Amino acid sequence: MEEPRGVVPVVAGPERLATLLRSLTALARGGDLDTVLRSLVTAAADLTEARHGVLRVLGEDGATGPVATTGVEQPPSATRLEVPLRVRGRVVGGLTLTDRRHGDFTADDDKAAIAVAGAAAVAVEHARLLGDTRRLLDEAQRRERRLEASGEITTQVLAGADPEDVLVLAAERATELCDGVGAVITTPPAAVAEGDVAPPVRVTVSVGLEDPLPVGARVAAASSPLAEVARTRVPRVEVDLVLGVDGFPRRLGPALLVPLDGGSEVITGVLVVVRDAATGGLDTDRLSTVASFADQAALVLRLAESQRARRQLDVAADRERIAADLHDHVLQRLFALGLGLQATQARLRTHPDAASRVNEAVDQVDGIVRDIRTSIFDLHAVDGAPGLGGRLRGAVAEMAVHVETEPVVRLSGPVDTVPEALAAQVEAVVREGVSNAIRHGDAQSVIVTVSVDTVLAVGVTDDGVGIPDTVARSGLANLVARARALGGDSDVGRRSPGPGTRLTWWVPFDPPAPTERTLP
Repeated sequence: MEEPRGVVPVVAGPERLATLLRSLTALARGGDLDTVLRSLVTAAADLTEARHGVLRVLGEDGATGPVATTGVEQPPSATRLEVPLRVRGRVVGGLTLTDRRHGDFTADDDKAAIAVAGAAAVAVEHARLLGDTRRLLDEAQRRERRLEASGEITTQVLAGADPEDVLVLAAERATELCDGVGAVITTPPAAVAEGDVAPPVRVTVSVGLEDPLPVGARVAAASSPLAEVARTRVPRVEVDLVLGVDGFPRRLGPALLVPLDGGSEVITGVLVVVRDAATGGLDTDRLSTVASFADQAALVLRLAESQRARRQLDVAADRERIAADLHDHVLQRLFALGLGLQATQARLRTHPDAASRVNEAVDQVDGIVRDIRTSIFDLHAVDGAPGLGGRLRGAVAEMAVHVETEPVVRLSGPVDTVPEALAAQVEAVVREGVSNAIRHGDAQSVIVTVSVDTVLAVGVTDDGVGIPDTVARSGLANLVARARALGGDSDVGRRSPGPGTRLTWWVPFDPPAPTERTLP
């Protein structure tokens, strides 16, 4: 016989209490939120004899969060009991029970539902506090790792480690802290006018990637996220970063891009941290971590630049001191020695052999003076790039690698002050002259002379058999054309005295005014 609606069986009270105790015990055991919610909605349905129950939780932003259900959903016309979930006066969800098996929901059902809803609210608050605690712990651990890595990088910098090694270390630590698979540092994209195409940047550091980008590789900056980051100076997240490397597209995957500025007005590059696409993208919370390492990398680059400038200043000071010593002491003494020898030569007219030896000594002193003056000019070239003198020596050594006797290079005057456009012409002349002497003239010795004054003159003399008539002279014709285009001239003829060939090439030259002193 069916019980009247609204009447609760006598045995229901103890059963309800036992079920509620089991639910609260499950909550006390601290299972995951979904398991606890399923247990609670089932307990609520059992306590109230509802055929269907739904326990909904709202997220922090108000959107629907976890949902737990029990039983079979009934039509809207079924009996219904709804209780909100409240945490500190704020609604965080709701419990809905429908279709009571025996009559309508009673006041006891309402109390039981409120008790279960309260337990559910406690579970939600507990889960959120636990999540917040975990996030705080993760952030604390990440901050600790970041401080350790920062200290490691700072120690390397203060210890005078190579800047490239420090940049590699910074890229590796940024990768580790962001759970990435690799990192890349590039040079900064250049600022260009609207409508112009930005030149490519170069890879300076590449670590961790399975298919690493070669250091020195050219990366297209135009219309790329690199240029956007450099222009806006704002970090950004790329879901699927693709870069043009040496003319070919390279897919890197999810990536964080941060400008290297270190608080300065000019950025020194871009740091890119890449994550494996299979493990998910990088979130914006990691931007601060990458940004801190980007700042450190920028400081390393600026420190390296200042160290390089300091070294150049030290080298410049040393060269100035050496040049001054050569000029004020060695050169002047040699000059005085030469004058004394010339005076002695006048007294030895009756002793031809002695006069000849003195004359040779004077010539040697003159040659030493010229060499020292050239060395002084060389010492003033402190920009780190080889001057014309160094380029000529390198070119001659390169061309004579298979020759037993290396050609002699003699320089006179401020050779390294020759402008680049004219220096390239001189190098081409020397290469042509030495090549002809070695390949066609069968020369055993070759002497290259370059003098710079009001005229820049190049001479290549050898002791070979000369240039055969059957050899094409297009190269020599080019030399003449080069010289005449600059207001000079060129000639090739027999060496005198002795066998061999002599090439001469000259153009007018306006040497720069001396900045400190006039050499003798």
